[in-house]
Amino acid sequence: MKTDMHLPPSLKKYKRKMAVILPKDAGAIIAYADINKESIVVEIGGGTGFLTHYLAGIAKKVTTYEVREDAFKILSKNTSHYSNLTLKNEDGKFFSEREVDAVVVDVPNSHEFVERSHSALVKGGSFVAYIPSTEQLKDTYIAADSLFREIFSISLPYYDVIVRKKGTRPANFSLMHTAYLLFARK
Repeated sequence: MKTDMHLPPSLKKYKRKMAVILPKDAGAIIAYADINKESIVVEIGGGTGFLTHYLAGIAKKVTTYEVREDAFKILSKNTSHYSNLTLKNEDGKFFSEREVDAVVVDVPNSHEFVERSHSALVKGGSFVAYIPSTEQLKDTYIAADSLFREIFSISLPYYDVIVRKKGTRPANFSLMHTAYLLFARK
C-alpha cells in the first residue's frame, strides 16, 4: 500500500530530491523546542524545505543553511514566499548567528554542531538534532551531555488507523522509524 503520509496540500506542491522531515517529526521539533512567533531559529541542513516550511511559518526569523547546490536550488524555489527566511548555500558548520532561540540540525555529523550551537543559543534555548541512526544519536548525546541540560531523545512511529463499523484497527502500513529526535536545552 502506497501512502503520501497525508501530507498537507502546501507540502504536496514541493519538489523533492531527497528524504524529508515529515509533519509528525516537524510537529515534535516545534513543540519540544518551544518554537513560536517570537523565535529566532537557525536550521542546518534545509534539504528541500519541508521542515523549513513549518519553521518559517511559525518563527519570527529563520536562517537555513544547505550546502548541497542541487538541494539548495529546490529549497530556494520551494520556500521563496517566506519573507522571514534567509537561505545560505554554504556549510552551516561555521554559522555566525548568535542569541538564537533554537538550532535545528539535520546533517549526518550532528555531533560536530553541538558546541557552536550551545554558544549561539540564548539561555533556555534548544538544540535539536534529527538523527537517522543509533550510532549518530550516541555521538551527539555524548557531545551535548557536558554542555546542555534536559537532554532527551524520542522516535515517533506512524501508522494509519482504519475505522469501520465492525472494528477499528491499525492499517497494514506503518512507518516505525524515520529518525531519532534529540533535544537539549541550554
